[in-house]
Amino acid sequence: MAGETILVVDDSQLTRDFCVEYVLKPNRYVPCVARDGEEGIRLALMHKPDLIVLDLEMPKLSGIDVLKSLRAQSLNIPVILSTAHGSEALAIEAFRLGVRDYVVKPYEIPDMLNAIERALSETRARRERDEVNAQLTLANHALESRLREFTTLYGIGKSVTALLDHDVLLKRIIEGAQYVTTAQACVLRLWEGASQQLRVQAVIGASAAILQTDAQLAHQVLQSGLPVGAGLDVAVPLKVGRKIIGTLE
Repeated sequence: MAGETILVVDDSQLTRDFCVEYVLKPNRYVPCVARDGEEGIRLALMHKPDLIVLDLEMPKLSGIDVLKSLRAQSLNIPVILSTAHGSEALAIEAFRLGVRDYVVKPYEIPDMLNAIERALSETRARRERDEVNAQLTLANHALESRLREFTTLYGIGKSVTALLDHDVLLKRIIEGAQYVTTAQACVLRLWEGASQQLRVQAVIGASAAILQTDAQLAHQVLQSGLPVGAGLDVAVPLKVGRKIIGTLE
């Protein structure tokens, strides 16, 4: 996997160019460069790179100073320390500040690539874990929502078998529909064969204007036998077998 952004902080242009042109670009990493520690901190805060390749010995701010500043600002970005031969003791000390790895200058391309892959493996694993956790959270929310819907529908089913009062039963039905759909208004109409009209039988939260607008949708549903939507309004057919007996909006 590549495509990660890597910030190279080094006061040597030769080293920066070598890392960018021969290590990062050929392996499809996105390079970002800083010429000193101060610029490195600024770019790290601005771009939040996936990895920092940090020179140990620089003017103004050393690599250790940069590490302390990043940690003080709670910027948890993996760092590879680039150090001259003979500075390994300082590099090891830098591990206490969260350095993932270090390479000794002048380094070979495979050495830096291996260090980059090792450092990024933890980041990739953490990102994958976060994505899995996010998917599980969404799945749990969806499951809870479905459970509430089934509980509501079960309650409506019990009402259908237990209630004898026609008006109360229809009221329970639209209350359940409103709860499941989180609609602000809900209207139930039944077809009257004698008058050949749809009559409003139960209403929650619907104004006269809404009733008039939804009546047009209801007649479209009655004719097509299919759900019809207009903006945020939706009307669906109520059926017994294949016969449409009314609409729910």
